[in-house]
Amino acid sequence: VDPHPLRKLGECCLARFFRDDYRLIKAMLPKHGFENFTEISPLQNVHPLLNSVCSWGSDEQRASCMADLESMIRRRAGFL
Repeated sequence: VDPHPLRKLGECCLARFFRDDYRLIKAMLPKHGFENFTEISPLQNVHPLLNSVCSWGSDEQRASCMADLESMIRRRAGFL
């Protein structure tokens, strides 16, 4: 357990500071299945390679990659 967790205001400030990073993560997620993260719009004109960021490895590794990206977005989406 983190002995110094961020307060809600700190989480909000941190998420907004890294807004473009979260938009980049959103651009990495496939369009279908992640429409519910409307708070975050994906960056436009990103390299097509970003669309295949989770296309390597076994089915389990691909699923884990997608779950990790989704988790990052879901955790901060409410602040953006």
